[in-house]
Amino acid sequence: MSADCRLTTVTPIDYGRSRLGPLEPLLTSRFKGAKVYLEPDRGNNGDILIMCGTRHMFSVLGFQQVDSPEQADVLFLKGGGAMTEQWRIGFQTIKSYSAQFPDKPLVVLPSSYRFKETNFPALFEGRRAPAFLFTREMYSYELLEPLTFPTEVEIGYDHDQAFQLEGSDYIRDLKKLDGGRYILIVERHDGGEKAKPERRNNSLPYRVGRAIVPIGARNAMRRRRHYPKDLPAAPNTAFAQESMRVLRKIAPGCDALPVRAQDISVPGYVAFENFGKLIAGAGPVASQRLHVSCLAFTLGKPIVMDPGFYYKIRGVYELSMRTRDDVVLHDFAKAEAPPVNA
Repeated sequence: MSADCRLTTVTPIDYGRSRLGPLEPLLTSRFKGAKVYLEPDRGNNGDILIMCGTRHMFSVLGFQQVDSPEQADVLFLKGGGAMTEQWRIGFQTIKSYSAQFPDKPLVVLPSSYRFKETNFPALFEGRRAPAFLFTREMYSYELLEPLTFPTEVEIGYDHDQAFQLEGSDYIRDLKKLDGGRYILIVERHDGGEKAKPERRNNSLPYRVGRAIVPIGARNAMRRRRHYPKDLPAAPNTAFAQESMRVLRKIAPGCDALPVRAQDISVPGYVAFENFGKLIAGAGPVASQRLHVSCLAFTLGKPIVMDPGFYYKIRGVYELSMRTRDDVVLHDFAKAEAPPVNA
């Protein structure tokens, strides 16, 4: 099944600048019938959505997924937002795979890349098999394109892996649900990419806490600290108020709907099964979370998107979501804050 046939709603891509061309033809021509290993998921419900899209793609392409990198012919990293100095897990995995499996081809699925101090090409030292890096937006592609690597590394771009789910049973089942029941507002309360990486990832209290506190308890504490309960009306935040103003323009009549305000991307707060159902049940959606917007887009919802702290959301919108009039990228940083108690 070709990418053009399957991805019927995303913006068509001009692959003229890509050294690799579209993702799927590359995979079928280079790795047809291969045993593939996909690095296990880490992250939130958006990351799980990416994993679901990738597994669906593997199924369509006839790949055999194996349980360990030792068993695989090709190693895959799922794509997403891990290739940044904020999180570093993507950098660490590339370096580890280059050292442990230098003769196995490596494919990094469409990702966003962001680094200033990291010597990114050095992560590939020691590799003998080629590596294939895909970005999901052009800002990251322009960051990687001029780099010189110590071994064979090829670079391309394509849609975020969440869009691979179009045409899947998962999307068909969600479309059968009763939608248009509320406005969904998804606002981050965790600091997101603005949080300092040294505090989030490397501080002694952070590392000790992760080592001794069970994940269930950590999620419970996170919920109490960051995430309010569902509200019957829009919360009095600048994002929610400005979202409603923009939604009234792209989805006339939405004022008649109740508002559900919840950061549904956090798996300790909303299970992945309910993540998709909550988006499917919505009418218009306003989101600071990229993959809430990706799934809402696939389901045909009107969307207002916050471009956020760096270029990943803006870039995915420009590459994959820009052709619909009811999907708007709105610069909330320039929006005037509502008055207190408005």
